[in-house]
Amino acid sequence: MYHFVLILCVWCVKAQEINSNDLLNNLDLISNIFAIQNDIISSVPNGECKEDLFKLFSAVGNHEIWGLKMVDSWAKPQMGLLTGNIMHIGNYDECLEDDVDGQYCSVIIKPTVSNSSNSTNIIFEEILKQLQQQLGDLGNIKTSFGICTPKSCSPPTLQEIFNNLSNKFNLDLEFVIEDFLCDFKGKKVFTFEALIGIIIFFVIISLIIVATIYDLLTLQKKGRINVLISISAYENTKKIFSTTKSDENISCLNGIKFISMLWIILGHKYMIIVYVPYINTKILEKWVENPFNSTIIAASFAVDTFFLISGLLVSYTFFKHHGNNFQLKNFNILKYWMHRLIRLTPSLAALILFLTTLVQYFGNGPLWDIMLKMTQSDCKQNWWAILLYVQNYVYPSNNCASQAWYLAVDTQMYFLAPILLIPLVKWPRKTIFATIILIVASIIWAFCVSWNKDLDLMYYNYSLDFYSFYISTHFRASSWLIGLILGYFLFTIRNKKLLINKKLIILLWIISICVILAVVFGHFSFIAINQHSRIRSSIFNAFSRPAWCLAICWIIFACSKGFGGVINRFLSLKFFEIGVKISYGMYLLHVFEILYTVGMGRVAKYFSNEEELKIIWSDYVTVMFFGLIWVLIFELPPIHLEKLLFNYKQKNKNVLNGIVLNK
Repeated sequence: MYHFVLILCVWCVKAQEINSNDLLNNLDLISNIFAIQNDIISSVPNGECKEDLFKLFSAVGNHEIWGLKMVDSWAKPQMGLLTGNIMHIGNYDECLEDDVDGQYCSVIIKPTVSNSSNSTNIIFEEILKQLQQQLGDLGNIKTSFGICTPKSCSPPTLQEIFNNLSNKFNLDLEFVIEDFLCDFKGKKVFTFEALIGIIIFFVIISLIIVATIYDLLTLQKKGRINVLISISAYENTKKIFSTTKSDENISCLNGIKFISMLWIILGHKYMIIVYVPYINTKILEKWVENPFNSTIIAASFAVDTFFLISGLLVSYTFFKHHGNNFQLKNFNILKYWMHRLIRLTPSLAALILFLTTLVQYFGNGPLWDIMLKMTQSDCKQNWWAILLYVQNYVYPSNNCASQAWYLAVDTQMYFLAPILLIPLVKWPRKTIFATIILIVASIIWAFCVSWNKDLDLMYYNYSLDFYSFYISTHFRASSWLIGLILGYFLFTIRNKKLLINKKLIILLWIISICVILAVVFGHFSFIAINQHSRIRSSIFNAFSRPAWCLAICWIIFACSKGFGGVINRFLSLKFFEIGVKISYGMYLLHVFEILYTVGMGRVAKYFSNEEELKIIWSDYVTVMFFGLIWVLIFELPPIHLEKLLFNYKQKNKNVLNGIVLNK
């Protein structure tokens, strides 16, 4: 293993002359680099790159500090190769120091399909096989190492050098050296798109600042300008931190939503580990076998909780506003749709604008451009699909604000909801029956697709087939529709005091908790058996989410009708009410915050739950802080302006009606 790593990392081993045992006792970097100098130079066409390589070799030979630093910044063989320490970063900052002025590149390597008996390749393949055997799709972890070269040597030139060395020394290795894997000072140029982004953000933030100053200066005055007050950060901050007590509110929803948000962030944090260099990557195969870790693996069910609550609130709010005296002529479908778009789109559009135009200037590091590649390229191509809330069908593999697929599904269901809500007023039983049929159809469809495509269950499954299935609206519809029925039911009994046998209440709580535990630890049962079963996976994929939602339904119902006890008191804490008000900003920003942390990393880390959970608390604080800022700037101002606009129109309409009546 040291054999091929040293060759590839520092271009300094002549494979035919040095065996692996010699390497353990002879890691003289300076002397070995000259062993393959001619092989390197011969791979480079005449030009600036070849000249700079000659200068580098000369500087190393003369012990000039800049040349030694360039070589010193290369990744070296490290301990723990057999435990998964296969992402060797090197020293990014040393490579880019002013006196070195080099180009840092991450080189991804993997063995090619070959019948070669090359011991290096056999060892390498065995390590990857062991790492990937029980990791499922966590096997996307890449083997890589960092190098530092003159800036004049382009990635294609570097790849040609490595290809030639691999062929010469029969290494049977495939190289990936692309432009986004390389960085140097001056690579990031200021673009016209960045200028547009800065202007837009400057104008918006300036308006917020002006409105806030006006608000503070006119606190005790009458006749204040409502438009400015509505976008004031001071006024909106007071609204965020204010808490109210109302019989109309189902206060337990606050706790359920906020805890679910924290769970989603935790799940996404662990999903990103496939891009993080760890010195003990192989431990992940044991990690997934730990029953406790099923609580992290099952974090995707928190999304179903949000779908359930979304359907509930849409239904409950609809009947709260229209009641049983609903008349179609009084229902403005355009206003209904516009309210949704105004509620979600400004904050989402601001995130897309930031990711498209400015994000590249906010960080650097050996992994920064890799993280950037995951977001920015898709943002420039697919931004329109995200803002139209159709990316879950148009671009299912989209990585630009990838979490926004939830908004697409939720918005599509919101737009279609009147098809069921309106009939639910006049024909409740028939409509509920029809809704149940739709839920069953969604479950059957999920089973059939899972069976036909032989999909595994979701524990960090990155296959495009599963992801397309996972984010499709017709798969997620069951959770949303269950919430819609619950919302209608809660509205119809809102003023009724229910008498339920205590034994039945205890039984339903036990069933609910057992279902939740069965769904969460159902992942562990699959991993423990370690044998794929099409029928078990299909049943789990089809029924687990509706079962989860039914269990959450009981918790919401019990808490809202006085059967929740200490659980309801906990979920109804004022802190959760404040947290929920910034949860949309947290949802939009948390993926970028996690990627930012990874992209700015400089060294390999040790993986353990204890270490990751230490970091997640700082992630929570950071996401909550910037989520609050995001809400104050991009979410609340449009919502309050919408209220002012529609109140103004309604007021004018009432005045006109009064004139007509007086006449």
